[in-house]
Amino acid sequence: MSHRRLNHLSRRAFLGASLFAGTSLALKACGGTTATNGSTTGGRIIATCFAGSWEQFYRNILIPAVTKATGKEVNLVPMVSLEQVAQLTASPNNPPFDLVLLDEGPFNAASQEQLFVKPNVELIQNYTDVS
Repeated sequence: MSHRRLNHLSRRAFLGASLFAGTSLALKACGGTTATNGSTTGGRIIATCFAGSWEQFYRNILIPAVTKATGKEVNLVPMVSLEQVAQLTASPNNPPFDLVLLDEGPFNAASQEQLFVKPNVELIQNYTDVS
């Protein structure tokens, strides 16, 4: 096996890594303030979901139910899990989302202590019914 191929970085890989690093730095620079309990969203809930049937279900079933129950506007952002984790990592003090839907792999790879807040189970009325 030749190690020469391992030392070669393609132009596409270099540009992709540069784009990711530049975007991460730009997002980090934009997040200069600390968010506190939705103060930056003005009472809106910003949630992510997967595109396709997940998005249709969220838009047709979940969002109307949440809006009816809470009176809050919900903005839905369809996005893949890795992109969600990248955006959360780029701005941990000013997260772009209130709720995220992640695949198991990206969730387990993310820094849970820095990116996610555990819910207060006392506020969930039917938490004891969840097994």
